[in-house]
Amino acid sequence: MEIDLSEFTNRPPTKCSVGKFADALAEGDQAKLDAALQEQTITTASIHRWMETRGAKFRYNLVATHRRGECPCPRI
Repeated sequence: MEIDLSEFTNRPPTKCSVGKFADALAEGDQAKLDAALQEQTITTASIHRWMETRGAKFRYNLVATHRRGECPCPRI
């Protein structure tokens, strides 16, 4: 007999702290953050500092994880 365990692994995608923070930004700041995350010449540390000035309360490594696409945020 096989037991269906999909309810333990097929959770609906959620967003990481960076994605939730981005959603709470004003539209212009959201666009600016999205562009900065895509621009390879801008460091993750710079992005993190920018986010901190706008109230971000998470660690630098979460920005790096989000930027690499290794977080649970849906990808477009």
